[in-house]
Amino acid sequence: AAQQGILLLLAPSESDPARRLCDISSVLHTLVPGTIFLHVIQGGLAVELVSLATEIPPLRLMFPGPILGFPFRNTVGLRKRVPAVADIGSLHRVVIPAGSSRELIPSDGLLRLKEGLVHVHGTDCVAVAAPNARCCAWKMISSEKRAVRIGDCLNSGASMAYRRQDIDGVLRFWKAKIGSPAPKGLSPGRESSLSPGTSAGGAKRPVSLDSAPQMLLRVFSCHLPEEHVRVLAFILTISSPTSGGSFHLFDTESAHLHEIGKLGASKNTAHCHLQDFMITDDSLFALSDRQGQSFVEKAVINVEYVDDSHAPLDLTPACLEEHLLSLSSLADNFFGAVMRPTIFLSLTLRTAIYRSIQRRMPLFADSRPPQLAATYSCYDQVNTSQP
Repeated sequence: AAQQGILLLLAPSESDPARRLCDISSVLHTLVPGTIFLHVIQGGLAVELVSLATEIPPLRLMFPGPILGFPFRNTVGLRKRVPAVADIGSLHRVVIPAGSSRELIPSDGLLRLKEGLVHVHGTDCVAVAAPNARCCAWKMISSEKRAVRIGDCLNSGASMAYRRQDIDGVLRFWKAKIGSPAPKGLSPGRESSLSPGTSAGGAKRPVSLDSAPQMLLRVFSCHLPEEHVRVLAFILTISSPTSGGSFHLFDTESAHLHEIGKLGASKNTAHCHLQDFMITDDSLFALSDRQGQSFVEKAVINVEYVDDSHAPLDLTPACLEEHLLSLSSLADNFFGAVMRPTIFLSLTLRTAIYRSIQRRMPLFADSRPPQLAATYSCYDQVNTSQP
């Protein structure tokens, strides 16, 4: 059935090759009908919703043009809402009642802006950034759609230098009253603030992001006042054999981005592609793709303070290589890796035992006692085992 420019297919064919390959995917947890898997297929022309907990047939939405960005998904009452923006300049807001998968209430609108970065902020708001650095918010208030222009903070002189065509791995944010504070340079190692267009020592920034759309940022305000928001950024470590990256939590209350902490991804994410992640209360859900297979991981996160500095760390060549990519000096990078609590303890014991053995070796030039050939786990065992 065709309804206002949207073609609804209720039962896609199992042999359809588009079902095996998707551009973007995400997971939505609802009370009714349960967990829903949403993915964008056919080059952005279709969005398919698959219920993982019930026998409801898959629901596929065909759009008149490829959708921009990523379609937002949310649940209000018993209705699933999927807003999306197509590249032909049309805005689609699809409401799917949970009681019946065949009931569809689309609400379309026409955007004059065709090109630009699109972000679906919620079920009632879509933000579109134009190439001239202006931003337009498309809101629905009491069933009335209207375009609201965000202030001229993006066009202020302070922000002109920040408009860059390259994707340099630098986190920037704007505020209506103060404009654009100093950006935050992100790297797999230690982070530091950078001036616009510069890097430490004039070197090239260590992070270079793919030009394809990626879900690497989340802005939220859970457990906080509505005007107090925080940013969770995911930093890729493609070459690391131990992890796919790390999550960095920032606070935006002051005039500068303040890093609260860092949370490393699990070992299962190594050489995987992060599709999407979301924060619900104190839980972080991450959807990753491993050679066409999707899997979801859950981690507990404290939005007030995040610290994984006491996590075990192996000083492997790959780990040291990640520290070398940091913007700090070589000595600071190695010192920071060695002085971690778990590493410092083992190296201290090993050095103490080695020096104790070396001091006792000249006393036994002819024969070496078995106590010196044994392996000890602590320094006290060396003292109690003296010949």
